[in-house]
Amino acid sequence: TLPSDDYLNALADVVDLLRSDQQYSFESLLRLELHLNEGGTDLVIKNDRQLLESSSHGMAYLILCKFLLAFTRLLRGDAHIAIHWPIDEIGTLAYHNVEKLFDACDSNRIHIVGAFPNPESDVLLLFANRYLIERDAQQQRQLKRIEPRLSALAQK
Repeated sequence: TLPSDDYLNALADVVDLLRSDQQYSFESLLRLELHLNEGGTDLVIKNDRQLLESSSHGMAYLILCKFLLAFTRLLRGDAHIAIHWPIDEIGTLAYHNVEKLFDACDSNRIHIVGAFPNPESDVLLLFANRYLIERDAQQQRQLKRIEPRLSALAQK
């Protein structure tokens, strides 16, 4: 379906603003606040420094992912499409937090794509498709599908 007239009029207003001779920074066009309660304390986060100071690295990472998930849902609207998210450093988070992130993304048709230096990471179990890039004798890279080794704890 086509966008509504209200949406098109609002978009035209934005185009008019951007065409003017004024200079705009990205930061001046978008202002966000995150309100959260952690350990009984209400926090208002307005910038990346406050986010990093508010929690552990892992929790800050998950908060940021949750915000991006909401923003992605807002942009996608009701369109029946899947989104692919490349996420870095996901292997540094606790497994149960990564599992929650995968569940949230799966329920919103978002597929996580990542790379890992350790092919034995338990986090690899959360990926439907896993590949290893190996160099052969001629120094060519070959893609090989792998099944991650289960840790002793995961096997029990």
